[in-house]
Amino acid sequence: MSGVTSAGRRPSARAISFGVRPFCRNSATRSASSLLNVVSREPHARNIRRVSRSRSDPPASGDRDEPETVVPPVRHWHGLAQRYLTQALAYSRHADDHALAAEVLAAQAHQALYLARPDEAVDLARAAQAAAVRHGSATLLTECLVMEAHGHAARNDAHACGAALARAEQTFDRAAREDDPAWLAYFDEAYLAARMAQCFRDLGEASHAARYARRSLDMDSRYVRGRAFNLSLLATAYAAQDEPVQASVVGRQALDLTVRLTSARSVRYVRDLVRVLRPRADVAAVRDFTAEVRERLPAAAGHAVSR
Repeated sequence: MSGVTSAGRRPSARAISFGVRPFCRNSATRSASSLLNVVSREPHARNIRRVSRSRSDPPASGDRDEPETVVPPVRHWHGLAQRYLTQALAYSRHADDHALAAEVLAAQAHQALYLARPDEAVDLARAAQAAAVRHGSATLLTECLVMEAHGHAARNDAHACGAALARAEQTFDRAAREDDPAWLAYFDEAYLAARMAQCFRDLGEASHAARYARRSLDMDSRYVRGRAFNLSLLATAYAAQDEPVQASVVGRQALDLTVRLTSARSVRYVRDLVRVLRPRADVAAVRDFTAEVRERLPAAAGHAVSR
């Protein structure tokens, strides 16, 4: 269905609303879900995640992988992705699908974080919470609360971040998974722990980041890429606590998974860890790990895609 009338004009929202209502709801929901999938797959959206992450999470060495000249393309990619998300939000609202609307708003908040717009991220996360409350899923509300917490962490507001995380934990404790949309099955205690670890990492609370990153490893073994992410997160937290040997041990585990994947983000996280450990090159374990990364990672980077 093209969405264009025989006269060549797009029907108005009011005209659409007078169609067969069950069909419109299902069609709108499918359209919104499809657009979300496009955002996660399209090269411009993947590049947003790859490039602009360096803007919100600068490496410990103080430099960035990408020069400042990448900013205009990042904004261009973000604009395209944001248009997809805006359209997906319109479809989900037309379908009265509050759960999908909450997910889209949370995704928009995530985009704002990638572009170092934490105030916007907090506002969008709160809008997502309102939609999640209307749907009734405590798990979905937890996801939106953690997104708000991440926004507070990005602007270094530890008090507001802690309050949002406390609400997220309390909300998740009362979650009844039978109320969740099927597509939310990925959100479990391990996923929540990983998101909390990211918040503490951004606040510079390495010990808390390590504690939650360890919890995040109690995860579904099918999510290999996610495990690689979480291992790198834990290794980076150990490095921030000046535990270079432990960081190298866990970093090698992340490397072992990364070389099996085709994920540019996994590659980037391992490289970020090497940079964080660079000041401790006096430690034999760090030197051995760095040498192994130089030997094994280029092949993985060569066939990786930005996801």
